[in-house]
Amino acid sequence: MFVSDLLRDISRLLILRKIYLRFQYYRYKIKYLGHVKFLGYTVIFTQHDSTIRFGKNVLINSGFESNLAGINHPSIIYASYGGSIIIGDNVGISGSVISSIDKIEIGNDCIIGANCNIIDNDCHPLSIDDRNPQIQELINHRPIIIGDH
Repeated sequence: MFVSDLLRDISRLLILRKIYLRFQYYRYKIKYLGHVKFLGYTVIFTQHDSTIRFGKNVLINSGFESNLAGINHPSIIYASYGGSIIIGDNVGISGSVISSIDKIEIGNDCIIGANCNIIDNDCHPLSIDDRNPQIQELINHRPIIIGDH
């Protein structure tokens, strides 16, 4: 009985997570209406006093059949622990991951190709003894600046 209860609870949490992520997606879609065009569902959210800003005429492509290079997953744009993501004007992104706990800037007129990952951190401490999600200071990170094309 314990296993079936656990599976049911996990299933509920996954459903709540999907609802939360959809809500965040629509929040950004409305906030940047006219500036950002989303093709397909994009995972986009911030946590812990982080920011994501978009310039004008940004295209975020998550449609699997819309890119001949073959998009393997939806675009994911995620900032946490005070991270900052700034995306300039006239930028195209296809099925890419952009994850920040520090700072990521993408300049104007850039194209981020299919399945590209831009991550300014190691995601967790390298030492197995330090892998506690509460110890953000131990995660190696550096800002990433991609200039104008």
